[in-house]
Amino acid sequence: MEKHLYFRDGDQRIGVVSLDQMHEQASPTARFRFRLHIQHGSGAGGGEHESVVERFRFDLRTPVTSVDPPAEIYLQAPSGGLWPDLTFEEVEDFWTRIEADGTEEVGIGTMTLSLFVDPLSLPADELVVRATVDLAERGFGGTNYRLEANARFEPVTDAR
Repeated sequence: MEKHLYFRDGDQRIGVVSLDQMHEQASPTARFRFRLHIQHGSGAGGGEHESVVERFRFDLRTPVTSVDPPAEIYLQAPSGGLWPDLTFEEVEDFWTRIEADGTEEVGIGTMTLSLFVDPLSLPADELVVRATVDLAERGFGGTNYRLEANARFEPVTDAR
């Protein structure tokens, strides 16, 4: 129900992007909650370096089928401070994009985006995520990082 994507610079962990289903799906075609977490700096279990998320982009999609689109993805309004304007739109071939620039104010600690994935008549047996996160270490001589990953997540369905 969880998948963690770890990012390192040598021996130092600089970030973790976590995919979290939260609860089992009632059936393969049932709607389910899904969260994306960005942990970084000392919050990622790394060294003492503090960092901030400057921007992020997540593209999500269930496998394309004969149903257009294969699933609806909904974004819950984020909490935890004054968020900049978010881009939430459908792009190329039924991908759902969630993107924000200028997230320094809310990007100090762990960032969480809460979603609902609603399959449209066919099971959503896989959720593909393309993640890009730009981090900047604070202080003089801090390093900038771009964390990029593609991941496949298989939702867990209640076996009852």
